[in-house]
Amino acid sequence: MIQSSGNLQDSNCDVPTFSVRRNGRKEQLTYSQLFAAAHRIWSAGNFQKAKQIFAELSAIADRGPRAQIFLAHCHVMLGDYAKCSSILNRSLPKEVYGDAAGQLHDAFVLWKVGLFVDVKNGLKSLALAHAKLPVFSLLLADLLQSTGAQELSARFFRRAVDNDRPDGAVALAARSTLKSMSNN
Repeated sequence: MIQSSGNLQDSNCDVPTFSVRRNGRKEQLTYSQLFAAAHRIWSAGNFQKAKQIFAELSAIADRGPRAQIFLAHCHVMLGDYAKCSSILNRSLPKEVYGDAAGQLHDAFVLWKVGLFVDVKNGLKSLALAHAKLPVFSLLLADLLQSTGAQELSARFFRRAVDNDRPDGAVALAARSTLKSMSNN
């Protein structure tokens, strides 16, 4: 279990680390490592705990909208649709991402009510339109995996890895999930 202390710590390098408690021990995790851990918690359906971690990650300004997108999803799954919409509109500005915030909000609401075919179509459209934002491929892969489409989900997990930096947060989360899929 990860318990974030809420403190961003400076380390001896340029990569900020977060002080967390995991299995009773205090550890320092990078943004990418904490994102991947939060993704595992989110994947397990613990949206309240994942929301806390994604909120902390969202406070880091130069990391793009990936944590905010997962934070918004946590809010929908916990029934706070307005907060989800607010986060998405702030993190996916219309002048950069077009109507992505609205499309993603709709997909998240449909996800909450279990209309997975419509969610899949919406996320696939976003993943293809915004390939440089690999979080859409990660979300689609997660959805596909949860509905039993293992082969197709693996393809989108690999796409998320390929479209992120090698040490990127989304790539780390996707690689971790791919590894766990191959072990099962």
